[in-house]
Amino acid sequence: MENSDKVLRVRKHLERLDRDIKRQLQVANAKVAPVISQFNSEFARVDPSVSEIPDGVIIKSEVVCEDIASEWIYSPEVDLKNRILFIHGGGWCNESVESYRALAARISLATHCSVLLVKYRVPPKYPMPNGLSDCLASYTKILVNGPEGSSEADSTFLLADSTGANMSLALLFLMRERNILLPSSVVLLSPITNCKTVDSNDMVNTFSCAPLLKESLYSYLNMTTNSSQPLVSPIHGILDGLPQMLIQVSEQELVFGDVHKFVEKATNANIKITLQTWKNMPHTFQKFAPYLSQANEAIENIGAFVRDTARKKILSFPSKNNLETDNAATI
Repeated sequence: MENSDKVLRVRKHLERLDRDIKRQLQVANAKVAPVISQFNSEFARVDPSVSEIPDGVIIKSEVVCEDIASEWIYSPEVDLKNRILFIHGGGWCNESVESYRALAARISLATHCSVLLVKYRVPPKYPMPNGLSDCLASYTKILVNGPEGSSEADSTFLLADSTGANMSLALLFLMRERNILLPSSVVLLSPITNCKTVDSNDMVNTFSCAPLLKESLYSYLNMTTNSSQPLVSPIHGILDGLPQMLIQVSEQELVFGDVHKFVEKATNANIKITLQTWKNMPHTFQKFAPYLSQANEAIENIGAFVRDTARKKILSFPSKNNLETDNAATI
């Protein structure tokens, strides 16, 4: 199948999912969290290859601290002293990390780093700032602990998508405030930088369910937090002193305009920032690797960026075909 046909297939899949989710939200007393969970579990199910874990990748359970159950995901060839904290998206209310395992595995292969996929607490039971606290605890953990136990990291990185990217920027503000060692660099996929846009009535998003995101924002804030404050809308924060960043975004999605404004503000704050854009791609399209060639290209770019920004040179290892899949080794 030609890649253009695959893109069309993805678009039709997401349009069907969008309609289904909207119907569910129209039901009286519909709860946001279960709908969010369904949306995320079905989001990338356009082809079986998307959810398959590349051959040889290890998945190892990790309890960061009480109630924070996470997973180390890595290829055996990586240098375990180079570590990525992956803060998944999913509308702030997505508790499961299952739909992110395959992407985390491909990120590990591309970057030659071990990846900690954190399962932070979510609303409605745990609204903001509980999830941020969990992510901060997870980051301080990887500074001195890796997949095989206690050891100081050579380089650390943040990687996140969508609402997880929103939380990652807030996390950077907290680290800077508390004098915690900042990551070598940060990778943000379709980041939500301004929640006032999410809360507006003129949202336009070709590929995903904007009303669902709006409802999940209310659940995250628990109706007690101003959506303009920097920990919720990072574009309103002070960006000086933050690490260099790579942002990837589609020109067709809700966050595109705000991302451009954020990049301009970061540049004015002397932050070294790289913006990569694609046309006609869905929100967080990297999750469609290896099915879409654009997703594969984006992940390759992430790998090059992370390796180039490490505090110590990350040694290369023979590349594997990311299309090779098998059951993941689980510990």
